[in-house]
Amino acid sequence: MDLEPLITNCGENMFWKNARKKYPDVSKDDPDIVYYFEILDQLQDSIYNGLTGKIQDIGHRFVSRFTKEGKTLEIGFGNGRQARFYKGVPENYYPTDLNVNLMNDENWKRFKNSQIADARNLPFADSFFDQVVSIYNLEHISELEKVLLGVKRVLKPDGRFYVALPCEDGLAWNLGREFTSRRRFIKNHNLNYDKVIAFEHCYCLREVIEQLESHFKARKKRFYPFFIPSINLNLIYCAEYIHK
Repeated sequence: MDLEPLITNCGENMFWKNARKKYPDVSKDDPDIVYYFEILDQLQDSIYNGLTGKIQDIGHRFVSRFTKEGKTLEIGFGNGRQARFYKGVPENYYPTDLNVNLMNDENWKRFKNSQIADARNLPFADSFFDQVVSIYNLEHISELEKVLLGVKRVLKPDGRFYVALPCEDGLAWNLGREFTSRRRFIKNHNLNYDKVIAFEHCYCLREVIEQLESHFKARKKRFYPFFIPSINLNLIYCAEYIHK
């Protein structure tokens, strides 16, 4: 008997789906969500500290192995964590994000081709990039299909699409979140963490993979830290995709 779907369903319903059921209509104007974005930089700094930071860096290290040559587009550059790991020519890196407040950040200034852009409407020519990367970002974007169609368009025929994603619907990820991020958010900021999850996380990992594989062919799949191909036993999923 394959227990993986059963355990995954348990993890989803205990945590991710439970938050969405509790707050199906939470909006950006909700006081908790407004407050969340006000302190987002502070929250991200705490997430990237200690053991949780080492876990988060797994995705950044995976992607950095493949972006030393050619033109690379990053979808969702955010606070620029990937800048620490990028080893290629800065002029070949194109960081994008929707947040206009990030443009004065030092990580953004390092790359002259950085720009504010909506991943659902990428402002680049067809077949322009050798690689497109997305690190802990696709699960946050509504209308994900538009993003994937855009990636297909701007990626060269022999290009590669590299992704890193949390095992959002897995038991290990959700138990870890329960005892780290969730506790910190509530204890340090009196923030309704379930509302944040319901608002910020549009998809679980299985849903993102399903959409990815409807448009691309998986060339490499890696699960970390245990390497066993199980969403429930691991924390991070990394993959390389190519055109079908």
